[in-house]
Amino acid sequence: MSETKNSDDKNEIFNKEIYRLFVFYKLLVRLLESVFSGFFAYITDEINRNYLRLCAKIREILEKQGFEDLNKYDWRPFDNLKYSSPDDDIEWKYDIKQRICGKFLSIVEELYIGVGEKEYPLSDDDLQLLDSIQIYLTAKKNTDELFSRDLPKIVKEYKLQEAKKLSDKLENLTDEEKETLKSSIDDVVKDTPKAEKSASKIKNLLAKAGKKVGSALERILVEVASETAKRVIKNGS
Repeated sequence: MSETKNSDDKNEIFNKEIYRLFVFYKLLVRLLESVFSGFFAYITDEINRNYLRLCAKIREILEKQGFEDLNKYDWRPFDNLKYSSPDDDIEWKYDIKQRICGKFLSIVEELYIGVGEKEYPLSDDDLQLLDSIQIYLTAKKNTDELFSRDLPKIVKEYKLQEAKKLSDKLENLTDEEKETLKSSIDDVVKDTPKAEKSASKIKNLLAKAGKKVGSALERILVEVASETAKRVIKNGS
């Protein structure tokens, strides 16, 4: 009877560690997907420390009795997320190492299902780490959504600035004409009666300008101008 109880206790301890391993490794994959998704990879010291803490938790479990086979797998995609060399393109490396994460997570998940998918209470230390990473995941998601919403505006503003820089390089225009061109550029992005008049000014000034830079400027303006102004710039009417 005592041996049976000890065996049941060991199985319960093992199953709990399987649960912890599943929770930690799934979160590690989510952390990496969040870091390297969106419009930019944003890796702070705190994010790197949380990655290292997760790896330490996972390594601690894999070094326990009963996990010898799992510990043979190449489960850790990076030593850390902070690279000192500019030649280390961590985002590119992550594309390759996704396969490592996906394979190991599938193995752990299958094992977790095999022992009954029971959930266990976690220690305060475990919960603190999970909460810290969840805060980052939520903040990163919100930042990406905001950036995605504002991206068209950011791109348009960048193209307007580029168009004004090109205006200064146009040949055969006086300084006054260049200033007129730049002020007209601000008008053509708005769908107003003034946009059509400003588009006509731009069309006439581009006709006087050098062909090479003038063509480049026209391409940019066609991308950002209102529909009415775009038609004037392209066709003259």
